[in-house]
Amino acid sequence: MRNEELVTKITEEKLDGVQVFKPFYKNRLGLEESFRFGFELEAFIDHRRLDALMEEYNAKLLFNHLGFHAVEETTIWYEENEYGGIEYSTGSEIVTPILIDSEETWLDIKTACDCLKEHAKCTENCSVHINVGVQALGNNYQNWYNFLRIIAACEPELYRYFAEGKKIRTHAIKGDFRASYAMPIAEKIRKGLSIIKDEENQDINRLLNACGFSGDFQTRKDKSISLKAVYKTNNKMISYEDLDQPAYGRRIEIRMPNGTFDEILIQNYTYVVAKIFELARNLTFEKEQKLKALLRRELPEQYNDSVDISRVLDVANLLFDIKEDKLQFFYTTCDKEKLQRALNSREEALVLIRKGNKILEFLPEDLRGDRRIVLEAVMQGGAELEFASEDFKKDRKIVLEACKRCGRALKFADKQFAKNREIVLEAVKSNGFAIEYASEELKEDREIAIEAIKKEGTMVRFIGSKLRKSKEIAVLAVKSNREAIQFLDETIRYDKEILLIAYSMKKWAQELLITGKVEDEESFYQYMKRDDNIYQYLLNELIKGNRYFERYLLGSFKIYRNEGIENGNNADRDKYDAIVNYTLTKVHSKDNKELLLKFLAIDGYILQYLTEGDKKDREIVRTAILSKPLALEYADETLQQDKQLVMEAVRGCGIALKYASGTLKDDKEIVLKAIKNSANAIKYASPRLQEILKKEKEVETDIER
Repeated sequence: MRNEELVTKITEEKLDGVQVFKPFYKNRLGLEESFRFGFELEAFIDHRRLDALMEEYNAKLLFNHLGFHAVEETTIWYEENEYGGIEYSTGSEIVTPILIDSEETWLDIKTACDCLKEHAKCTENCSVHINVGVQALGNNYQNWYNFLRIIAACEPELYRYFAEGKKIRTHAIKGDFRASYAMPIAEKIRKGLSIIKDEENQDINRLLNACGFSGDFQTRKDKSISLKAVYKTNNKMISYEDLDQPAYGRRIEIRMPNGTFDEILIQNYTYVVAKIFELARNLTFEKEQKLKALLRRELPEQYNDSVDISRVLDVANLLFDIKEDKLQFFYTTCDKEKLQRALNSREEALVLIRKGNKILEFLPEDLRGDRRIVLEAVMQGGAELEFASEDFKKDRKIVLEACKRCGRALKFADKQFAKNREIVLEAVKSNGFAIEYASEELKEDREIAIEAIKKEGTMVRFIGSKLRKSKEIAVLAVKSNREAIQFLDETIRYDKEILLIAYSMKKWAQELLITGKVEDEESFYQYMKRDDNIYQYLLNELIKGNRYFERYLLGSFKIYRNEGIENGNNADRDKYDAIVNYTLTKVHSKDNKELLLKFLAIDGYILQYLTEGDKKDREIVRTAILSKPLALEYADETLQQDKQLVMEAVRGCGIALKYASGTLKDDKEIVLKAIKNSANAIKYASPRLQEILKKEKEVETDIER
């Protein structure tokens, strides 16, 4: 591209003289509140490790939103090995909860990106997916029709923009790797639109089918825009946030041809995607003419061909109304270095701050010491208080304005404000997580606690101990977020009314809590793998004497045991250990031997966690070794000398001989029974018996010969 041609086109469009700054991370993008979105951030890292990191981040409340997690991703890395073959490796991706454009959202995305920068790699085979809830287009046929036309008209330029103006990676769009995960579809959409053009029956399903998107997505080929399962045969759109179990569909997925851990790029991508949806819903007559003109132009045969400056500018004029946005898109798509003026002018700094840019930390010291600049910065984004000077962190007005915008700004304020009721109240009204930074006295303040819980039910964990025992507070918390149940005081946690509220969407929960029976046991046990609150409720009820819960309690215990022991997953193992500890604590507190025996029959190894007195109880030890013969290891020494018990243990597993007393290791009957089950058990026999059995074996061999 010739430089003079670039300048000419900018001048013709009257964009010359417009100042364009290098993008800064913004507090918010100014998107409509109804615009719901989420991300999949692919990375080369084991998904189990990344998911553990997400659990750790969530546990430490590093995210404002709950629900950030990791899943295994298909092959995102490969290399040729020394034998000339190709070795593949799976990676993972961070999946976000449903988000809106807010300061808290973008703080969370930066946190997720920082995690990836520290622990993962972004290989050339990674991507970023932006998922938009279908409510962005609703049930309006024209919205969907416009959306498809915009993609069909602007796809080449959008690809170049999402690739930061660089060459688009061939394997992302050609099909030679991962089934072309960002395959161009503009040509297919254009053909579909030509077929459906003159039809009077405005059926969204038919429109999508004509353009290559089937409702059940019969062809598995990935596409740059995934519309799989976003619509129903009755022509009604379903928002993926409205259903109990969000599925892979009910969203529109925009796939980037490249991956990134750069939060600024992700924010830029989201802004452009949002503008596409906004345009689809609000296509004016003037914009309609621009769109038709672009649709009349042929698509380039190869998206990596030299950039058509005229097309890029036409797309910019279609998508944006603000000159700075147009020029920013133009520079990025054409791979031209973005302009950046020095941030040493008070006026320029104020202009950028008022546009929502997070620049306080980048300003020179004299400007960061300017009260007007700091006040403006925190009024745009409360978290900017972090980069203010210590004097301003003690300024009541600045702290109050910061906390009104972002409750977590309380974390960065001077400690004196943790005791200031007005400021703490404003902070929790903005973000319930702010209650973590309140003084102990204010955590017992009923109004402050209620405001925090209204924002996020799980914040009940931080309110005062007295309030945490209040049923009214508990009901409010679980209505806000059913996960709050795990943080309630145990005196109120297993109240049936609270459980019914927390699990109101689960048919089996209604059945279990009201009738004591579950029709669909498979669904019940599948759910129990993820949530142990009901297990704890069942255990407490069983201890009280409600025996009809016993079947479900023991069935759930088996599930936890299988998941924790057989799967080999550290997280599942830790969860099972916690279940065992809780169970034994409750059972022992009521001295319930009958129930204890039933747990031992499922997993004899829990004998190791019992009291010394239990380990001397013959019935308890026998139950344990009948379940797990090697549990003999944890029996009292007196029972390791019990010939009948040891015989039962080695009958189940010969290696149990290892834990028999010295006397029984020299007992030929016991040793022979152990060897019969496992030949290796002979190494645990006494040296005398080993020698005798060895000679007997030699004699038998000679006779056979």
